[in-house]
Formats: sequence, C-alpha cells, structure tokens
Amino acid sequence: MIDASPPRLIRLPCAADPCAEAARLLIDTPTLPDLGACLVWVPDPRLRAPLLAALEATARAAGHSALLAPEITTLGDWVSRQPLEVDAPLPLPACELLLVEALRGFERLFGDADPWFAADSLLALFQELTREGARLGDSEDGWQQQLARAYGILGEAPVPMGREAAIVHRLWQAWHQQLADSGRIDPATAHVQRIDRLVAEPPAIDRLLILGQARFTRPERRLIEALAEHTPVTWLVQDTGVALPWLPDWTAAALPADIAPTGESLFDRLFPDDDPLLARAETLRSQTPAPPPDTAFAIYAAADAEQEARAVDLAVRRWLLAGCRNVAVVTEDRRLARRVRALLERAGIELVDSAGWALSTTSAATAVECWLQCVEEDFPHQALFDLLKSPFFPAADREAHLATVYRLEEDLVHREGVGRGLDRYRRHLGYRSRRLGTGAERSHGAQLRLLDRLDSAATPLRPLIRGAHPPHTHLAALLASLDTLGLTDILAADAAGECLLHCVQGLMGSDEAGGIRLAWPEFRAWLGRRFEQTYFRPGSSSGPVQLLSLEQSAGLRCDALVLAGCDQESLPGPLPRNPFFNDAVRADLGLPTGHDHRLARRAAFRTLLSAAPRRLLTWHREADGEPRLPSPWLAGLLALYRQAWGREPGDDGLDGLLTHPGSRVAAPEPAPLPEPPRRPDPPLSPALWPERLSPTGHQTLIDCPYRFRAAVGLRLTAPEPIREALTKAEYGERVHRCLEAFHIDLPGLPGPFREPLDENHREAAIALHRAIAETVFARDLEDNFEHRGWLHRWLERIPSLVEWEIERHAAWRVKAVEQKLASTLAPGLVLAGRLDRLDTSDAGTAIIDYKTGRTPDQADVESGEAVQLPSYALLAPDVTGVAYLLLDGERVKTGALLEGDALAELTTDVRERLVQLAEDIRAGAGLPAWGDAATCRYCEMDGLCRRPVWEQAGAEGAAIDGKK
Repeated sequence: MIDASPPRLIRLPCAADPCAEAARLLIDTPTLPDLGACLVWVPDPRLRAPLLAALEATARAAGHSALLAPEITTLGDWVSRQPLEVDAPLPLPACELLLVEALRGFERLFGDADPWFAADSLLALFQELTREGARLGDSEDGWQQQLARAYGILGEAPVPMGREAAIVHRLWQAWHQQLADSGRIDPATAHVQRIDRLVAEPPAIDRLLILGQARFTRPERRLIEALAEHTPVTWLVQDTGVALPWLPDWTAAALPADIAPTGESLFDRLFPDDDPLLARAETLRSQTPAPPPDTAFAIYAAADAEQEARAVDLAVRRWLLAGCRNVAVVTEDRRLARRVRALLERAGIELVDSAGWALSTTSAATAVECWLQCVEEDFPHQALFDLLKSPFFPAADREAHLATVYRLEEDLVHREGVGRGLDRYRRHLGYRSRRLGTGAERSHGAQLRLLDRLDSAATPLRPLIRGAHPPHTHLAALLASLDTLGLTDILAADAAGECLLHCVQGLMGSDEAGGIRLAWPEFRAWLGRRFEQTYFRPGSSSGPVQLLSLEQSAGLRCDALVLAGCDQESLPGPLPRNPFFNDAVRADLGLPTGHDHRLARRAAFRTLLSAAPRRLLTWHREADGEPRLPSPWLAGLLALYRQAWGREPGDDGLDGLLTHPGSRVAAPEPAPLPEPPRRPDPPLSPALWPERLSPTGHQTLIDCPYRFRAAVGLRLTAPEPIREALTKAEYGERVHRCLEAFHIDLPGLPGPFREPLDENHREAAIALHRAIAETVFARDLEDNFEHRGWLHRWLERIPSLVEWEIERHAAWRVKAVEQKLASTLAPGLVLAGRLDRLDTSDAGTAIIDYKTGRTPDQADVESGEAVQLPSYALLAPDVTGVAYLLLDGERVKTGALLEGDALAELTTDVRERLVQLAEDIRAGAGLPAWGDAATCRYCEMDGLCRRPVWEQAGAEGAAIDGKK
C-alpha cells in the first residue's frame, strides 16, 4: 500500500479531458504496471471504456505495453460488491408493498388520496433520509419542533405543518416497525451499514481517484475520509464557474504544467454571476476580439419541434460526412430524441441510445398488456386482435395463423357483430357453421382451436380477478399463463421482452414484504408502475452517434456535439417532485435541495459546452400552438455573445440548408410531384356498370355521381368500425324484421297476426308486436345490456303503430312484405330492389316504405331530388301510390306521399333521366363530385374525394387569378 498523503482536489479547466488526466495520475503510481489495487470512482459506468482507452494510450506512451487495469466503478456499486456480512436488503418493489401495507393502517391521515402515490413519495423520502443518516427521533413533538425551526416558525406551529410532521413521523416509525417485524432491512439501510463496516475496517487500496462533481451523502463522505487516512485520495473536478457547496474543502492541487488554466473565454465567462454581464462582456471582447466561428459554436432556433429534429439530423449527417467519428446528441426532451433517432435511422445511421425508454412503451409490454386486458375484460375484440396480430404471439405457421385470425375477425366481429366474450365467440361460430354448412367447418375448426388455446392460457389468471391475493400468486399465475400461451420463449428471444421477463421475475421476491394481499386492480396498477419505472436500453452498438441525457453526459468527449431542446421546460427543467418539505427543511435534514439540483445541472451544462470542438445548441419557439422561451442558460449565453461582439451567433448555415432539396435523404427513386388537386370527375368503365341497380344506388347517383362511381361502380366500402352497441341503421333492420314477422310466418319468431286489425283486437295486436320484439332483440340483449334502450324505444311506438294499422286496415289489406322485384328500364339497365310492404284495396295497389331514420320531405320527393319512392314505383308499374311510414317519432304516421297523376308524371320523368344518365355514363361521361354540404356530411368516400383540399386549391387559384 502506498503511504497516505492529504487528500487533494484538482480543478481542471472544462476543456481538459478528465479521463486523460486520471490516466496520467494513475501512470505515476509506483506499482505500475500493476494498477489492480487502485480504485477509480466514476459518476457513470459509461466512463469506464474511455478511461481504459486513455489509460492504455498513456501507458503505451510511457513505454508500458501492458498493464493490470484498476477497478473502475461507481461508489455505490463498489460498496455493494465488498465481501461484507450484512443482511440482504428487501428489493425496492417489496419495500413499496410493505409501505403500502403500513399506509393502510393510517387512512385517516390521507383520506381519499391514492396510497400508491403516497407510498412512492414516502419511500423516496425515507430512502433519502436513511442514506443521509438522518434521524427523526422517537418523539413526534421533538420532530415537530425541529421542523418548526427549519421552517423559521416562532410560536405554535400551524395546522398544515403539524399534519405534515405527523404524517412523516408516524409513517417513518410504522415503516421501520414493519421492517423490524419482517426481520429485513431496506436498500438504503443496507448501503449505510456496509459503509459503516468499511469505515471501521477500510480495505487495502493503493490509490483512490474520484471523477466528477457528484454529491455524496454524509455516510459516503465519512467513507472517503476514512479511506484518505490510509491511501492517497485525489478528486478530479472541472472548474465550471458554478460554486458547488458539497465539494470538500481539500488542498487544491496545482494543474499540470501543460494544461492551460483557461481555454474557452466565451464559456468561461458564462456563469461567474458575481460579475455583471457588461463587465464580463468587456473582458471577453478584450481577450477575444473575434467570436468563435460558426463551425465551432452555432445556435439554431427552430419554428417547431419537427424543424428542430430535422436540423439536428442534418447537422449530425454533415459532421459525419466531414469525418467526425464520434458525435453526441444530448437532450432532456425524450419526444425530440425519438424523432431524431427515427430521422437518423432513416438515413442508415446507427445510434447508441444510452437514455433508453420506459419498458411500458415497448412492443413486448404492449403484448403482455393486451393479454391481461383480454383476461380481465373477457377478450374484447380490440385487445384480442392486437394480441393475435402481434409478432410476439407464437405460431408455428405464421401465414396460416394470420389467415385464421383474419377469418375470425371477419366472421365474428365484422359480420356477426360480436365484440367480446370467448363463449359468445364460440356460440356465434356455431351459428355460422349451421348456416353455411360443411364448407365452413375446416375454417371454423382452426378458429375454435385458437379460442380454446386462449381459454386454456387464461385459466391460471381467472380466479385472481376477484378477491385479494399475495403478489407472488399474481405473478406466478401471470408467468404460467404466458408460458401456456407460448409467449415466454418469444419474449425471451427479444431484448425488450427479456427485460420484461427479468422485471416480472425480479418482483417474485416481493412476498418477502409480509402478508400483503392485492386485489386485481391493485396488482395491475403495481405491475404497470414497475413497467413504467423500468427503463429498457438497447444493447450496445458501435454506431458513431450517441444519444444521451444531460445527467449521462458526465465526462463526455466527442468530435461534435448537439445540445438539443434548450428551452425553459428542459433546461434547467422541473425540480424533482417532492411533496414533503421545502428546501430549508431539506437542508436542515441534510437532504439535497432544489437549489442543489439546479446547481448540479448548471455545472453539467457548462461542462458539456467544452465536450467537443464543434457545438450546436438548438431549441424551438412554439409547441402545440403555445410560444416557448429559450433556456435561461441559453439566453445568458446569447446575451453575453451580443454584448461582447455586437451580433447574433450564426446557425452554421442550417436554416438555408433545411430548405435545400439536396440536404434531405434521397429516396431510391424520387416520385414525381403530384398535380395540383382539382374537383374529381372520372369516368366509369362500362364493364363496371352494375348489372342490377338498387333504389339506394339510384339515390346515390343523384346525390353525388362521384360517390356512385366509388360505392356502386368500384364497390368500395369504408371499413366499418367494430361496434359493441347497435347503431340506428341496425335498429332499423330489427324493426323491419319485427314488422315482417307480424304479417307473415317467419321461423323462430312469434306471429303472424291472424285476426282482423280492428278495435276489438287492438290489445292482441299490441301483445303480439311486443312478443315479436322481445324475441328479435333477445340476441342483442345477450350481447350488450345497453341494447335494452333500443328495445324500449320500439316498444313505446307499438301502440301508435297498431292505431295506424287499424286506421289503414279500414280500406287496405297487406298483400306482401319484403317483396323482391326487378324491372328492365332499358337495355343494360335493370332496377332491382325489395319493397317493405305492398298493400291492396279497391283503389289499387300501394307501396309502404318503413323509415326509422332520416326521411326526405315532400318537397324533395316532388322535385325529383329524392328518388327512392319513384324508384319503388318503377319496380311495380301498376301501383297507384307510394308513401313513407315514419316509425321514429312519438306518433307513427305517414310521411311523404305520391299518388295518382303526380306519381305517374314524376315516375316517367325519373325513369327518362335515369335512362339518359346510364347512356351518358356508358359513353364515357365524367362522374363529378358535387361537393354538396348536405350529402358530404354523411359520405363515407371523403378520403377519396378530398373535398376540402380541392375546394381550398380552387379558392387559392381564384385569388391568384384575381391578383393578376
């Protein structure tokens, strides 16, 4: 062991490389080339690689071809690895559960507050207090007096402060009592106990080097002092101009002769706040008459986040093309970081993303979340098919599996309208098999096997949905279900999935927390929080670009640097969330304060400005329509620059390059620019003219020819949303079915009504209508209890309907219902449709069309704009009247009506117009989009038509022509 000497503090200029200086100090160790007994504490494990590289280069320059490297680690990792007999601590998740259990005995302190949120905040506070060696004492009164002194309160403490003191003190005592009862200790206590052992018996170390400006706790500072009594200790920090109160008052060592005391006047003058800005600017101008070139220091203020991301992407690509081999992008804005990553990966540039992202946002976690949602909500269609289509769902034959999933979704959800329920999925598959016959059995067999597999995998979890169970029971059932489903092996083969499995398996020890039991919602919330708080970081890469947070940039050295997101929200950023105590109390307790946090970030920002010879700082002026302000540190830098040199810093040409086509990543085959949009007016190929045109298709042609071309000619349909509740149109279908069963015999339904429709049989008619309705709507009530509202709506209208029927029956009799007819109007033009009802009397035959939704008024019908009634008349040329029966109002009544000469004249006109339109369309006439607001409001083809786009283009063109 080397003889101890007084500990030294070396303040390096920010421009100096701390890894290189640490390597030079280590090379001076007498035991060289054996540095195995030397110890280096770094603020972040990522510094190990650059420090080893610097040490190797320095040793080679000193004539040593090989050496035994020192131990390079963080203080916390080093302490945890020492061979000491200390009780194993409870994992933090188990501590959280233990604290939640303690909180359940103090509900009066929190009222309706979420105990999980309280436990999260209290656990962080208790860990801080323990790590700092703080003691709250056994007396609540003494603790309250201590708080009052820290708050600066004289006399009796106010009620809120007394409540805060009571909460913390009582729960502190309860927390430690819980730990004592379980015979375990928490991680912070274990850390302090290990330090106490090391202070009592310091290990043999030849030399200790400390890198960085980390704030150590009081027990950790005691450890450093104890080690300094036996071994040389040197602390290397960078002189940022920011006074950090936690740095030790040690002897300041002289800088090596070849290190200049300052190197970057602009940045060195940024933070000495004791000098006025003007004085610092004067000194800067006298020392450096010319500002740094844009290639060395540039600032870019983007209009929005997308433009900022593109600027960062462009700057990185320019630097790589210029020969830079190590580029860093540092930002606290994770949304911006993800966008930058996407842009760079699109350009084929590999990144090392050290920041990572929450495990909960990964595809692996999404698959598990879908599975849990399926189990707890009885397999709702969206979660079910998201899971089945996920690449994490296991399938021996992927193509066959996806085909089965497609058929399952089409058959059950889109066609049968089943929204959830394994039993209902199976039942409706049986219905379809009976309707379609043996041809569907093979397909349905594969679907049933898939549903059975899901059912089997859900079996371990189903009993846990009700009641409360130990966390271990929940987790074991989850792992068993994943294994039965086959997800475990696929997750294990994926980096994020492996991280997720490790997280779940790590929670299995949480039963050590005692007898806590969790209801299913509590377990789901606890598991979700663990996924949210666990960060997934992709495996190491050799890419030339690093993506880092400000905290991770300690000791960074690179060829070029982008400090992105330099706005007020990110730099200095929000203070750590701390619901207990203000800074004065935290300082009195020895805890880090908000001021300490800001100082540390300020120093990190200053250090970062010297991390590379090329620097770009970016921010954006607006986000979500709201203005943003630059970071106060960036604003201070800009003000100093302006005062010193009388101009704004440049952007290194980024603003001009961003709009230059050559700056963008070229597509393999650049597509030609689209023509300016215009009102669509395409023809319809004669081969696509429908063999049979329905009255609805006829109405579509009149409403909008373009919509007719898309919907009828090309047979395009918009994907219908999966519905778990009846729509108005589906309600209308049920009503039609009820009315059909009332008049004719339908299998499986009551009816028909065989008595005369008169006052003597009114109640019997109403009763039959009700029985039919209950039967028709029964399956809908099985699917969704809320459908009873639709049933009730129809039941309310039955008495009024029977009253109308009795009045109608005095002169008319029902001849047919749901009658399918067709009529050839011209060669190649066949009108075909289904009539809801045909009535006959001495006056002739009439058509009744049931309406439960929007209905054209009399004026639209008589003008020929609403052609449904004339179309029905064309199907049955001998009819003397056509009318709507309005079923949706409070009173059932007849709506728009055509009869006699008016019907004959309008039917002739409508027929002639339809024949002429058909001839014109087959001859190649265009089918324009009318752009009629009333029609467009309900049009499903708006994505094809793009009316707002061509209307705007037309308005802009007219404005340009007007200016000419």
